Amino acid sequence: MKNKYSYKTFVIALISLIVAVYTFIQANDEIIIHWDINGNADGYAPKEVILMLPFMIPLVDCLIVWISNMDPRKNNMQKSASGIQVVRFIVAAILFVCTLLTCIETLYPKTLNIEVIVPCFVGIMIMIIGNILPKIRSNYTIGIRNPWTLHSDIVWQKTQRFSGRLWFVCGIAICLFSVTPYFSHLVMLVMIFFIIILPNLYAYYLYQKMRKENNYDRN
Repeated sequence: MKNKYSYKTFVIALISLIVAVYTFIQANDEIIIHWDINGNADGYAPKEVILMLPFMIPLVDCLIVWISNMDPRKNNMQKSASGIQVVRFIVAAILFVCTLLTCIETLYPKTLNIEVIVPCFVGIMIMIIGNILPKIRSNYTIGIRNPWTLHSDIVWQKTQRFSGRLWFVCGIAICLFSVTPYFSHLVMLVMIFFIIILPNLYAYYLYQKMRKENNYDRN
């Protein structure tokens, strides 16, 4: 697989490292690493942790590339290269945003509305993933993978298309409700439940339907 996004990942990691080093120099002995449902800081760690976060970006990116190259359906992974590259970029962006939010809140507490930003960011990521799911061919690494989608290319394709629309709509719902912090977390949990359960139920339905049709044809 061509590493078209490697340089972008490197740039994101470099910017993240610069921000992390600046924060490390300016911060006290501890940094904020967790917030409660209301956006209040409730978890702290030694400030040295901030220097580890930027290195997670290239590390995870290399892991994605390695796993993709080891996939038993490597040919399909190569044909899905454009979609997988977007996934790599999304993962790098998620880690970068996590680093950036941690740094800003450490240096300037209460500057950001974490309870609004985080659900909105999650919604955007779900929308982007929903947009690329239909472009991913059958594999064991990325996409809606279960015994029924991996057994049939038709079930795989239909499930990814269904899931893509579902993820996009659920992502929009999370973004819309992110402005109401109390409800946004409930909506986010419900939407995540939907995007996990419904695609698998749909794949099972398609598989059983195909089995019945094939048995009928043979009779």
